[in-house]
Amino acid sequence: MSYIIRWFVISAASIGSILFSTTLLAVIPYENNNQTLNILHRLFNVSIFDHFTLPMHYGSVPPSGYAIEGQQFYVPSCNNNPLSGTQKLYGLYANSITDHMIAEASSVSGYTNDQGIMGCPYTTQIIGTQQILRWWNVSNTNHLAAFPKPIEDPTSAGFTKDNNFFGYGFPRYKAFCEAKFNGSPGLDNCGGTQITVGTNAAAGSAIFTLTWNGKQFINDWDYGRQIQIAENSASSCSGYNCADNPTEAGDKWGCNRPNSDNPPHLAWRAHGSPTISYSCSNKILNTSTYPLQWEPQLLAPNGFPGGEDNPVGWIGTFSKKLTFDFQSRPNIIQFQTTIKYPTAENQARQQVTPAVYLTEEFTRAYKYEGGTVYQAGVPRGALSGDLDPTIPTTDPYYNCLSVTGLVAGGVIRCNDTNSHCLGIYQKHIGNHVNHGICKTKPLGRGTDQYGWQTRSLATFNIKNPIPAGDLIIKSYLVVGSLTTVQSEMDWLRVNNY
Repeated sequence: MSYIIRWFVISAASIGSILFSTTLLAVIPYENNNQTLNILHRLFNVSIFDHFTLPMHYGSVPPSGYAIEGQQFYVPSCNNNPLSGTQKLYGLYANSITDHMIAEASSVSGYTNDQGIMGCPYTTQIIGTQQILRWWNVSNTNHLAAFPKPIEDPTSAGFTKDNNFFGYGFPRYKAFCEAKFNGSPGLDNCGGTQITVGTNAAAGSAIFTLTWNGKQFINDWDYGRQIQIAENSASSCSGYNCADNPTEAGDKWGCNRPNSDNPPHLAWRAHGSPTISYSCSNKILNTSTYPLQWEPQLLAPNGFPGGEDNPVGWIGTFSKKLTFDFQSRPNIIQFQTTIKYPTAENQARQQVTPAVYLTEEFTRAYKYEGGTVYQAGVPRGALSGDLDPTIPTTDPYYNCLSVTGLVAGGVIRCNDTNSHCLGIYQKHIGNHVNHGICKTKPLGRGTDQYGWQTRSLATFNIKNPIPAGDLIIKSYLVVGSLTTVQSEMDWLRVNNY
């Protein structure tokens, strides 16, 4: 998840329903808990009225006359030997009527196998998937595969639904960087009496905005920012890269903004994690996702050829439950994370629950410990200034401070006047909690919600061993002025949260 998570793996570590795998062992190494995915895109040629679904490669350009309409599904990648529980999906073409169509067979009268095997959808519905549907318009001699989010009904345009069965895939969101759970553009909003968050279903329902007292706190430059959950295996890490780093919002080829050395990945090509479920009721937000590996290309030596064309899905799940106005305190959100491990793990894994990426204006950094707030990197009691610039680091982009040894405590970031602050508080359980504060160096690439520069903080847990099933971790987001954040962390500490 961007640079911060890998930094803490190196410095702090010496340190889940089977979805994709068909073999269950007592202990499975991280390489086997993943599935490479293909992205099905839809194109349209208005002059010949032909819709065209295919797993388009990003180095290529659309066929002449075709415009990209957006993403439709993630389906498991496959070749001639599909995984159990999946079936092949082909792309065919009829030259006589200039019609492309998806098909469950490689040979259909009048059509040639134009695209080969495009992927292997599931043969039974898995939670979070939708059925792939094909439609036919006889007057325009045109087949189309429908968009699943929002559910497309082509009957008004003269199409009739075919009865063929093409399997199930994870629904995608056309060409939206940010989408609601129903598939429309924008964010799903949820909150309490003072704090509101916006979640993005196109990116695992990670938190893309947090607003309090008229200010939006969160940085959204790419899918490695926001407020989100991540997890990694220390044994998979080398330098700043971790091959096994499932991330709630998506992977490094998410929908980002341009800077001088990183061209943007537009919405139609972005890799966001599949959202399983979303609900907001009575000041409680629940979401669940199948996270993507942040660096999918690093799994390639182990049999998962991920990369810019292919996200790699981890077969566990991330779920979160946010309780706003916790215990009738409007400045506190209880943030409960549930990580479902698909198999038992006998190696150290680090849970980031959560990481928070703020806009550049949150320049001041503080620690909270034992009832005292003090500036990170300077003597206790000092409550002004920025994060200590002398913190040693070899990272070219971040200065980071690891905050360890807290019985119960957290980290806080504030704007220059301490009027708007956000802190993460977590009880120290079993000597396995670290907190972290990072800042970007001023590289002049934008400081607003969509700027490259960010200020971040996070809380980390390290577990070894881990049984298969649910690991639940509770932390607390505290928002307000510095005085309010300190008093609310005092309340959490005194009441043994």
